Amino acid sequence: MRPFFTKEQTKSDKITKIPQSCASCGLSKKAKHGRMKPWGKFGKKILIVGEAPTRKDDRMQKAWTGSQGDLIKSYFKKAGVHLFRDTMTTYACLCLIPKDKKPEEKELSCCRKRVFKLIKKIKPKLIFLVGSAAVQSVIGKSWKKGLGGMERWRGFTIPDRELKIWLCPIFSPKYVETRDIWKKVNLAEVIWLQDIKRALGKIDEKIKFTDEKKYITFIESDKHFKSILPRLLRADLMSFDYESTGLKPHAKGHQITNTAATIGPKECYSWMNNEYRNRLFKKVLESKRVKKSAHNLAFEDSWSTEILKAEIQNWFWDTMVTAHILDNRKGISGLKFQTYVNFGVADYDSHVSPYLKSGDENGANTMNDILRFIKQYGEEPIKTYCGLDSIYGYGLTLLQMELVKTF
Repeated sequence: MRPFFTKEQTKSDKITKIPQSCASCGLSKKAKHGRMKPWGKFGKKILIVGEAPTRKDDRMQKAWTGSQGDLIKSYFKKAGVHLFRDTMTTYACLCLIPKDKKPEEKELSCCRKRVFKLIKKIKPKLIFLVGSAAVQSVIGKSWKKGLGGMERWRGFTIPDRELKIWLCPIFSPKYVETRDIWKKVNLAEVIWLQDIKRALGKIDEKIKFTDEKKYITFIESDKHFKSILPRLLRADLMSFDYESTGLKPHAKGHQITNTAATIGPKECYSWMNNEYRNRLFKKVLESKRVKKSAHNLAFEDSWSTEILKAEIQNWFWDTMVTAHILDNRKGISGLKFQTYVNFGVADYDSHVSPYLKSGDENGANTMNDILRFIKQYGEEPIKTYCGLDSIYGYGLTLLQMELVKTF
């Protein structure tokens, strides 16, 4: 029996920054009818982005012909959707690719602008991204951290903030129809139908966004910090985050540069650390009343022990561990990924992340460049970044608590 996921499904995709055009691609000249036009009446405002038209699609100027078309029509019908009347189909690569090969990045880059122009024009409620090329085309425009394979993305219903549309990656019918049968069942088909139905459940749910930055209060003085200490000590739940000079705190010279603590959906405090604030925050950490949450709590716990000399009491939740328990696929438990698939924020760390990487001359205890970042850009960007990590961690904690109740 073949593996459930192929190498093609798990490879990383790189997004080029070089703008492309139809002239530089040349595929439109090889196709019988040039670029494929959008297909479908769009009755339920569902857009489907496929990978590329087949030879039969190009010849008939119609999407989803052949056995793959029959399969996707059948499964959308099972989910209550008529493929022609209710949806509109376009492609990540709008032209036929010789020998029905998978689109390459250059070809996707040439068509990306046209795909987004259509999205802006028709304003769908929900977009199915059918296959990894569709994910690479749409999500790859804003996700800067390496996409990974289709198995990483399938099944999520993403409230993308840039597009203000639900993005729903699902396997391509070509992938589904070639899977092995196990005990008379094609497991890929079972997952496929589940993913389609889950996505359709969002079609009438409006996406609500807020600017989380406005909920971050910067602590500018020791006096200010002392004034908010009672609020921290009275909190029922606190999600907190550190920015530090490395991954592990044991080498000489390491320090926690700043901290952010969120104690409510709209209440976050972010400050630069010093000895006085460390001493006061230690009281919060050692309070048995305040429930604590963090993303990969081992990090905050070790830095608290080593730098603040605090033994944290009442650890309550680890959002990274819970993400792994809820879905144990590889590459999805990181805070940035969880923030995107749950809250639609694709990139809020690209300005600082290069400075958080350490060399390997001293292993995990190697110093990073965060102090250079603060010196170059000031305190506000790092306090904002730390605050957002804390806010999204808090929101993820609440979301996961509800999901766990359904088990």
